[in-house]
Amino acid sequence: MVLMVSAMLVLAARDPERNVAVVDGLIAGLVILAVTPLLSLYTRIYPGHIVWGRSVVRLVFAAFFFFLRSRRTHWRPAGDF
Repeated sequence: MVLMVSAMLVLAARDPERNVAVVDGLIAGLVILAVTPLLSLYTRIYPGHIVWGRSVVRLVFAAFFFFLRSRRTHWRPAGDF
């Protein structure tokens, strides 16, 4: 699974304008991974500072990738029209 995600990210890094969906999926996954431990914090399985720390780090990475993602360009028809 890690190898597959790594390959997708490497291929998306080569042409980020065409692969915006891969970068957006990575951002959404990091946000989901950051929010779910905070929602289950009431179970008190892990110490609170560990859960908050991991969630903050994941949100920082998500914000970093959101800042670096390519901006969408205006639509242009393909070919010589």
